[in-house]
Amino acid sequence: MNENKNPIEDISVITLELPRWRDYREIRLDALQTDPQAFLSTYARESAWPDEKWISRLQETFGSGSWMLFAQDREQKLLGMIGGYRDDDDLKTHRVQVWGVYVKPEHRGKGIAKSLMVELLDKFALEPDIEEVILEVNTDQKSAQKLYEGFGFTVTKTYRSGLGDGQEHEISEMSMSLK
Repeated sequence: MNENKNPIEDISVITLELPRWRDYREIRLDALQTDPQAFLSTYARESAWPDEKWISRLQETFGSGSWMLFAQDREQKLLGMIGGYRDDDDLKTHRVQVWGVYVKPEHRGKGIAKSLMVELLDKFALEPDIEEVILEVNTDQKSAQKLYEGFGFTVTKTYRSGLGDGQEHEISEMSMSLK
């Protein structure tokens, strides 16, 4: 397990080992249930997934082109998560996408999302062909947008889209240069 200690709330930012796939499922489903307006998927959809799907999703992050990091406390309880991936278009355009940023509500405002983003951006910086990082954020999520702006992300376009709560929202695509 890759582990970096963080002075904030004595958390560690880790990559999750496969035997802990249930912990991944738990925090992902918590995210979809707690903040459905922040995700493209739904709790109903993903809670129906078989165990094999969860194992496969976590296992995909062990190779290249996909990353998932988690914040955990001293008792190894997951407090937050963040992911990144590159599809074929991203490979051609030298970019990477951030997805699934989530911190449990009782742990928000303590710098955990910032710690996760720092670690993820550090991983991206190790990839010599990644020049740009992009993400999408519901414009109603002001604290998330402020976090991203603090890292240098700027809005490149805004559009409307349905999200996991079944409602249509205004979404900002944001990007930042790594080079």
